[in-house]
Amino acid sequence: MVSLRAVVTGFVLAIIFSIIGVITGLWSSLIGILVASLIIGYQVNRSIFSDGLINGALIGVIGAIILAIIGLIYSPLSALLNTYLGFNTLNSIVVSVAVGAVGGAIGSIIAKIVRRIRKQ
Repeated sequence: MVSLRAVVTGFVLAIIFSIIGVITGLWSSLIGILVASLIIGYQVNRSIFSDGLINGALIGVIGAIILAIIGLIYSPLSALLNTYLGFNTLNSIVVSVAVGAVGGAIGSIIAKIVRRIRKQ
C-alpha cells in the first residue's frame, strides 16, 4: 500500500541529499534517491515486501522529475539542450525508479532482519 506521508518525506529527503551531493561533488543525485528510499523502505515496512518497493519507486520517479526541472532552471545550457532534454529525462526517470525500488526493497529487508533479531 502506498503511504503518502512516506513518499512525501522520502521525496524531501531525496531532494535534500541530491542537492547536497551535487553541490559538494561527493555523489550524484542517484545516491540521494537511494539513501532516501532506503530510509523510507525501512520505515514503511508493514510485513509486506512490496510496500518498500512501491514507495521507493515513487520516490525515484518524483525525485527524478523534480531534479530534471531544477536542472532545467539552473542550467546555463538549458536552451541548447531543449531537444536533448526529453531523452535525458526519460532515461533519468527509468534509472531513478529502478534505484528507488531497489533502495526501498533493501530497506524493507533490513527492517525484517532487525525485527527478527529483536524477537530473539
